Amino acid sequence: MVHKTARVAVLPSPKPVIPAGSNGPYSHSCAVMGPLLGLPCEKAGIAVGIGLVEIFVRYAPTIDWQF
Repeated sequence: MVHKTARVAVLPSPKPVIPAGSNGPYSHSCAVMGPLLGLPCEKAGIAVGIGLVEIFVRYAPTIDWQF
């Protein structure tokens, strides 16, 4: 998770970041989404029982939240 957070921090914005629970590493593909959107992408899902709150807390400082 530390390694993924560091990668997200250096990606230029805008960037899709997929914060997901245990299905994230298997159900979403940055290899597909990144080229389709023309943006750098990072999968932030962790499949080891870490809750979504912890994932969002870790990545929040590195993401430009635009809705």
